[in-house]
Amino acid sequence: MSEGPDPDAWLVTFGDLVTLLLTFFVLLLSMSSMDKQRLKASFEHFGGKPGIFAAGDSSVIAPFMENNAPGSSEQIKKGIELANIVEGVMKTSLNESVSQSKVKLDAEGEVRIKGVPFGRAIVLSGSLVFGSSSAEVRVSALPVLDSIAKVLRDGTQMISVQGHTDDRETPFEPRYRNQWDLSAGRAVNVLKYLIRKGKIDPSRLAAVGYGKSRPELPNTSEDNRSKNRRVEIVITNANLS
Repeated sequence: MSEGPDPDAWLVTFGDLVTLLLTFFVLLLSMSSMDKQRLKASFEHFGGKPGIFAAGDSSVIAPFMENNAPGSSEQIKKGIELANIVEGVMKTSLNESVSQSKVKLDAEGEVRIKGVPFGRAIVLSGSLVFGSSSAEVRVSALPVLDSIAKVLRDGTQMISVQGHTDDRETPFEPRYRNQWDLSAGRAVNVLKYLIRKGKIDPSRLAAVGYGKSRPELPNTSEDNRSKNRRVEIVITNANLS
């Protein structure tokens, strides 16, 4: 004769629930003890807040787009506007010297062209391209890099991609041990994008990291540090032999 269901069977479900609650509270505790600076820096990959992301065929990370996320649709729109300006300037004056020491292409000075010995440099500031302590290229910079690559793709000029940091950055990714590594990583990521997305001949490209050793402005404010945290795409007048 059957004795019916076990009256203590509910204890199994109850035990599972208690285990899940314990795991949840341990997770909350671990998150509360995280390094806030590193957590904030990591969230800058996603336009200032965490979200789902997808990696492309390069080391550039493309953030998940939210309609109201800071730096998503507005950043892309701004990047496209800057891209059109850069392309227009580059097409008309690539083979001409830069008469002014610096030419701002937008009101904030996030994209500039300046004269350098034997050529010119396109300066992309950190506020457009990189988050603090990060070497991953922001989505807002991709249209600008696309326009630069479009103009440079069929040329023969040698191109040096030069990465820089500000004086306070501490890389949060283990593969970048110091500011030298971080600046080199920034240069390499931009170089990879120009090769893989822009189809620029790799033999024309070189990547250089300068760390904090060549600031454009004194590291006395966050705005100045954002400009020192940059990449310069230097185009020399020397052609590929």
